[in-house]
Amino acid sequence: MAELAGVESAARAPLRIRWPEGRPAPRTMWRWLSPLLLLPFGMLAYVITEQGSLLLLGYLAIAAVSVAILLQPFVGLAALTGIFAAEYVIPIEGAMSVTKAIGWVTLFSVICRLGLERRIRVTSRPMLVYMVILLGIMGLSVFAARDEVSALVVFLTYVQLVVFVFVTMHLVTSERRMLALVWTLLAVVGVSAVVGVIQFTRGGMTRAVGLVADPNMFSLVIGVALPFVMAMIRRHSIPLARVGLSLVLALLVVAVGVSLSRGGYIAFAVGLLLGIIRFVRPLQTLSGTLAFIVLVVVMGHLPSAVWRRAESIGPAILRGRDTMGVRYDLWRTGCAMIRERPWLGVGLHNTIVTAPEYRPPDADTRRRMLHNAYLDIGAEAGIPALVVFLLLLVSAWRESRRAARIFARHPRSQNLRYIAQCVEIGLIIWMIQAMSLSIGTHKMLWLMLAWCAALARLAAVDAQHAPSGNARRGA
Repeated sequence: MAELAGVESAARAPLRIRWPEGRPAPRTMWRWLSPLLLLPFGMLAYVITEQGSLLLLGYLAIAAVSVAILLQPFVGLAALTGIFAAEYVIPIEGAMSVTKAIGWVTLFSVICRLGLERRIRVTSRPMLVYMVILLGIMGLSVFAARDEVSALVVFLTYVQLVVFVFVTMHLVTSERRMLALVWTLLAVVGVSAVVGVIQFTRGGMTRAVGLVADPNMFSLVIGVALPFVMAMIRRHSIPLARVGLSLVLALLVVAVGVSLSRGGYIAFAVGLLLGIIRFVRPLQTLSGTLAFIVLVVVMGHLPSAVWRRAESIGPAILRGRDTMGVRYDLWRTGCAMIRERPWLGVGLHNTIVTAPEYRPPDADTRRRMLHNAYLDIGAEAGIPALVVFLLLLVSAWRESRRAARIFARHPRSQNLRYIAQCVEIGLIIWMIQAMSLSIGTHKMLWLMLAWCAALARLAAVDAQHAPSGNARRGA
């Protein structure tokens, strides 16, 4: 990890990188890029005069964003955060292309700013070590795949997600930047929640999807945003702000309800309970009273379809009704794959291709994923990959808890403390929904992992410059 300078708290000032003597500072190196700022305006003039197509206008937008990222790579990170929360606001192929373009331009800008000679100490955090080991095992599983092309594509997706984690860790260098990412996520999720409610009430859709195109993923994104809203209700001292945030909380409750996702209901309920325990003291503070009243009123007015769906959770799990019966068959298929190929698995994204050889005779014959992220990892890349993946999740959860404890000792770092606690709850919500969804490459997981790495880095700086116990006692 690049050497950090300065003794100021992470809450007060961004971390600064000592640039080697004899080399120009990053800003000096990038002054020659300033003429590129004229490029978007030139393209805009061309579009207006030549009446160019919308495709050209899209290229104009990409050029403008690319220039902004080159000048300030954090712009790219904020853009990726928003795209991750609303991946399908544009067609999936376009979303993937835009995400990759922004990601690689951001990486290029980061490398140029840090310098190729700046070493990243991967061994500084167990979470990052597990991440790299997991990539290595998945790389080996590509050679065990029947469809090597599909396996290679998914492997490269994991590589890009790991790169995103490292980029985030090196760009989020202050509390201000961390808060900017949180607000970006909440703004996009809020819009997605409004769209989802409108889809269910006015659009004639039986299940809301928001900007995510899948009701289960929609409920997952809403669930990850939940603890952040509850923390803000606790953190804000202005009554009007608390009222507004309580209404946002009501919106999230309604949005996850109209998704009709049973797994989403369970994860959301656990997240709500953990958020109440962590952030809200019911009926003892104004924020607790407002949150309690909002929850009671909103849940009393949810559509009847929501309650019917919630009541079906028990019979579906215990008796294998509806889609749970299909999931049970898929899970048995995944377990058979792990038994037969325990070391390298069947290859990334090859469970669908090889499923006919392992599925029970009376199982559903449609081509499906295993609908369990843990079984997906174990079946596709083997038991070693599954063990490392579980260690990665546990270490990330521990990193967020450790960061929260460190920030709690610094009065000016309380915002970071709340963010770390929210990430901790967000990881738990993802782990619950991963039991019934194939979401190993879902962006919300890797966003939480990236924030864990960034928070751990900020916490390390705060811990390094914290006064010792004797100093606090005046020794």
